[in-house]
Amino acid sequence: MAEPQVKGVVFRAFMRFLREGHGETTTERVLSLLPTDFAEKLRSDTLFTGNWYPLAWYRQLHAAAQQATGQGVELARQKGLTGVTQDLSGIYKIFLRIVSPEFVMGRAAQLFNLYYDTGTMEIVESRRGAARARWRGCAGFDRNVWADVLGGCEAGLAAAGATRLSLRLVSGGRDGDEEMDAEARWE
Repeated sequence: MAEPQVKGVVFRAFMRFLREGHGETTTERVLSLLPTDFAEKLRSDTLFTGNWYPLAWYRQLHAAAQQATGQGVELARQKGLTGVTQDLSGIYKIFLRIVSPEFVMGRAAQLFNLYYDTGTMEIVESRRGAARARWRGCAGFDRNVWADVLGGCEAGLAAAGATRLSLRLVSGGRDGDEEMDAEARWE
């Protein structure tokens, strides 16, 4: 089986999250904790947004960021939330104002595989004010990648107008889990 891959856009978003949210000193501390060749690719901005890269690198980046900041898994969720919020700015933000959170949930499964080449996401329930999603076969995910994914889901729903949003992990989503079920409720 080939090593799971992630799109380069996630690395760019992560570096932007670090620089803008934690400053250049912390960003350099994160880079110093990574393998030299990987850190140099991030420093020189030579990971291209449309190319595929090892998911293991993404796990390493999350772990290094937590070590450098002294924060836990919530940092990964915040990165996912911030990254998708930034991705959905501009013209997308205007479009999302005219669609519903239910519409966004209906498209979420398609979007998932734009970023990850492993696993599938399925919306198993979607109704006004609530949805339940299931991810299966997500080889190489750890609790940080899962938290990042949940943060991204939260950002997408909020951008589409969901308020009083509650996102809850139902099962899986931990280190070594290749599956996760999550539930969202909103007004």
